[in-house]
Amino acid sequence: ASKPLMVMYTSELVVQKKKGDGSKSWTMKDYLNGDLELVQMSRGAGANDVGMVAWLMILKTIEYPEGRQVILIANDITHKAGSFGTRE
Repeated sequence: ASKPLMVMYTSELVVQKKKGDGSKSWTMKDYLNGDLELVQMSRGAGANDVGMVAWLMILKTIEYPEGRQVILIANDITHKAGSFGTRE
C-alpha cells in the first residue's frame, strides 16, 4: 500500500447563525430555537474571538488510509488569558 501524502488535515469548527444577518453574536434563544449550525472554517492563528476552540481533524494512518475523523476541543489561553465568557 502506498503512503498518504498528508497524514493530517484540520479545519476549525465554529458556531454561527444559520441565517447570516452579518452579526457574529448569538444567544441561548438562538440555540434553543435551533437557529445555530456548526461550520468548518479556516482562520489564521489567533483569529478566534472566544476562549474555547474546536477542530475537526482527519488523520490518515496505515489502518485508515482514507482518514479517520477526530474532534479536538481546547481552551485558548491566548484569548483573554484563557478565561471563559458568556459565549462559551
